[in-house]
Amino acid sequence: MSAEFQKTKPSRLAFLAIFFAVMAAVLVARLFYWQVLRRDDVLLNTPGIEPGLGSAAWRGSIFDAHGHYLAVPSLIYDVGATPRSITDTQEVAGRLAPILGIPQDQLLEKLKQNDLSYVSLAKGVSADKGQAIKALNFFGIKLDANPGRYYPEGSGAATVLGFVNSEQRGYYGVEEYYDSRLRGSLTGNAAGSPVLLGLPIVRAPRNGADLVLTIDRVVQLDAQRRLEKALKDYQAESGCIIVMNPRTGAVLAIASAPTYDPNALSQVSSDANFVDQAVSVPYEPGSVFKMVTLSSALDAGAIRPEDTYVDTGKVEVGGRIFENWDHRAYGVTDMTGILAHSLNLGAIEVARRLGTDRFYEAVQRFGFGETTGIDLAGEVPGEVRMPGSPNWYPADFAANSFGQGLAVTPIQMITAVAALANDGRMMRPYVVDHMVADGQVIWQAQPQMVRQVVSPETAHEFTDMLIKAMPVETSLAVVPGYTSAGKTGTAQIFINGRYDDTAVIASFAGYLPAKDPRLAILVKLDRPKLQAWGSRCAAPVWRDLALDLCAYLGIPPDNAQIEGR
Repeated sequence: MSAEFQKTKPSRLAFLAIFFAVMAAVLVARLFYWQVLRRDDVLLNTPGIEPGLGSAAWRGSIFDAHGHYLAVPSLIYDVGATPRSITDTQEVAGRLAPILGIPQDQLLEKLKQNDLSYVSLAKGVSADKGQAIKALNFFGIKLDANPGRYYPEGSGAATVLGFVNSEQRGYYGVEEYYDSRLRGSLTGNAAGSPVLLGLPIVRAPRNGADLVLTIDRVVQLDAQRRLEKALKDYQAESGCIIVMNPRTGAVLAIASAPTYDPNALSQVSSDANFVDQAVSVPYEPGSVFKMVTLSSALDAGAIRPEDTYVDTGKVEVGGRIFENWDHRAYGVTDMTGILAHSLNLGAIEVARRLGTDRFYEAVQRFGFGETTGIDLAGEVPGEVRMPGSPNWYPADFAANSFGQGLAVTPIQMITAVAALANDGRMMRPYVVDHMVADGQVIWQAQPQMVRQVVSPETAHEFTDMLIKAMPVETSLAVVPGYTSAGKTGTAQIFINGRYDDTAVIASFAGYLPAKDPRLAILVKLDRPKLQAWGSRCAAPVWRDLALDLCAYLGIPPDNAQIEGR
């Protein structure tokens, strides 16, 4: 080692010591600055930190009857910013504006608030938009991930499913009805939590249960497609279609229009779109209700199929004059003819033979005036004015016999029709088949019989009457290859104290195959402007949908022969 090196060694060591001391001081200062003075900014702006997810319970998924996803948990993001950490607000606002769908000048106004440590830019941003923002890697922009919801079918079954808000609370449909089951439980130290050694026990989050519906995705999408096409073809304002298994009460589809996309709630123009017409919007059913009147009278022995009456074209009841829909008199007519020609006066005559007390007992027995108990949020009972109430009049008895002057929901109407298909046994309708948690079935729905509304013999005899009457009433409802039983309805809408001749609700309800029913279907179209009769607009929709479903479900035609027999 040279003498020169020995002389310079202490000075070099001193220099290095001073250098590292200065560096350490700078590092400590910076750590103090970011970890103490600007700690909040670090937490808000560190990429990858997603507060809340570690202690969140995921909402359960919803599946159709065959395991297709209808609703799944997903990430949504709350987007915020620390204005004092952003150097180029113009660039940041310009890049974020198209992703968030917020005007650039609005974002700039928020980003220029340098006195604030945090400002909110947007809430509930979808996962794909959140990832696009994260990819920009802007310091000062923070994404807080939260549990969200995604609906793979979009508007396909929206009114059945409902939706969730930013707090993951369910609204409408099964999301609301089963909200507590779907939510799961969160981590928490809330008051009342168990305590061990003086410390609260923190439970791990438990995810919500999954729901498996009776809804068949293929049936649902076909019903929705048929409904939307019908609204265009007949220029109707709204409508609904329900498909049910009459043997169990399981609902295969509920299509409503107008509807909405639960993935884009901000684009919904009216809250009315959220409402499920099938359970929440009562209407006057019109002549479909004649099935209730005639089958009840047949069951009570008040009429036989071959009985006749003289149709004079007009009748007065309670000071009100009633006529047939076409203002014609049909003369001597039997009971099947009442159905075939949809005669209002015939329904009034049958109700008279049944009697006021027995008629209203039958109306209640068929479930009108009370909810069906279907597992969907927002079901209403409709309205049936009963004798003895202050707002009931004798003329109501006549009007009610052919479906006027009372209000029912579509789910009530199809449940009543399905009872006739099911040997007179009314089943409680339902849309959730079972629940699953941790891979295990924790609850299984069981078909529930509500009551026997007519005897099996009456149900079969009345079905024979419908089979004969239906092709006469409307050939447009006849399903090629299948014997069907059903009835049309064309109900005028009560507006400003009178029934409007131009505003109607057109419907068709029925079941098939008539001798071994597998499907009960209701089609309802509101205010059609073209072909505004149940026999002309609702009936062909019913036929086309029924034919689709028979093919899809493998229901053999009447004349199909089983090989080997």
